[in-house]
Amino acid sequence: MRKGILAIGSAFILVTLHACSSGPKVQEVSKEEKANIMVDAARAALSENDPTSALIHLNEAEKYDGKSREVAFVRALAFYKKSDLSNALTSARQAVALNPTNSAGNNLLGKILLDQGQLSDAEKYLQKAARDPLNPESYLAKTNLGILYYRSSKWVQSETQFNSAISDNAQMACVAYYYRGHLKLKKEKFQSAISDYDLASKNYCGNFPEAHLALGIAFTKSKRYDLARRKFLEIKEMFPESKIVERAMNELRELP
Repeated sequence: MRKGILAIGSAFILVTLHACSSGPKVQEVSKEEKANIMVDAARAALSENDPTSALIHLNEAEKYDGKSREVAFVRALAFYKKSDLSNALTSARQAVALNPTNSAGNNLLGKILLDQGQLSDAEKYLQKAARDPLNPESYLAKTNLGILYYRSSKWVQSETQFNSAISDNAQMACVAYYYRGHLKLKKEKFQSAISDYDLASKNYCGNFPEAHLALGIAFTKSKRYDLARRKFLEIKEMFPESKIVERAMNELRELP
């Protein structure tokens, strides 16, 4: 089904790009517009979890506009989706060089560097995106910054970033709730941790198996064994193909 949709989309793109040859009344499409059409096609492919097709569209876009800021940024997203961090990093650096004030680009570059363990290098890009008052997705940068401080054992700074991310977008700050739950659990504030893990695993955040597992573990640590047992069994039903299931079953077997 998905390939069929993509094929139809590609045919539409080809017709659009060559519309200028159908008659004198059709306004010619500029190279920049053609590039934008291909970038939009790449974004659509990414939304369908098809980074390979996205890269093909981006190669076409680059033929029309070799200096497009969007091509470099979306290419970095595509490589990141393919777990190719080396090429993702190269493209993300190019995107930031072409558009240094773009918060999405700074956040992506910071996230890739964070994933590679380059914490000090990642921090400056994440801070730039997090501090941008016009950034509509500042919660993402703040969450990544919180993770960076968490991995550096800077607990207070970490929690401050997670609190700010949640304040910016409480509905979608799933990962911020999750990591803040870790911080609460370290302090043995079990009810607060349970509350955060619950928020990290419901509504928009429902498809987050790690948060469900963490909630079950928090129930166990707070000696609410019936709730823990119920949660671990629920994980098995909700995420049968996930590696989390094996961990949940191990936790289940250890319950008293």
